[in-house]
Amino acid sequence: MLLARLKQWSLLRACLVAVLGGALNVLAFAPFFMWPIQLLSLALMFALFVAHPEWNKKQIAKLGFSYAFGTMSIGVSWLTIAMTRYGGMPWVLSGIAVALLASYMALFIMGAFVFARYCQQRWKLSDGKVLMVVLPAAWTLFEFLRSYLFTGFPWLSVGYAHSASPLSGYAPIFGVYGLGGIAALCAAGLA
Repeated sequence: MLLARLKQWSLLRACLVAVLGGALNVLAFAPFFMWPIQLLSLALMFALFVAHPEWNKKQIAKLGFSYAFGTMSIGVSWLTIAMTRYGGMPWVLSGIAVALLASYMALFIMGAFVFARYCQQRWKLSDGKVLMVVLPAAWTLFEFLRSYLFTGFPWLSVGYAHSASPLSGYAPIFGVYGLGGIAALCAAGLA
């Protein structure tokens, strides 16, 4: 029933909801620890991915970028205060700097969505395989890359939100990226 409704959404509507879902995703991290929001927002993104097999890689890139930009721009917005109060930077320039940083970090999650669409089209994978294997694996891989590539930026990795969730027991075994992959798998199950 939900997938039938999501199929009716335009790309613009999906991207606007993705930005909002990404922004709400920040509530999963400290000091709020509302980790179910993260699973639900990520499940919505995965459901939108599966609901629109007709969207090409460019359209899927917009969806992934929108979600990640919502998360990153709200999650690192405190940097504007640091840059203006302690660095003496004008508010406008600090806002631009944070938007550029959020855009750069969003490219990695966008890459995960594009890679998953590529795999789905290349190997004609079913929705179930894409949801339960490709999307969680791509999410985990690209979060790892975001944390290490070009000196990395590991803030707001999905696994950090689950230090107080029922998934926290997996952290010593799999680390933060494995925990993020398990959370992505749980979100895929919800989708």
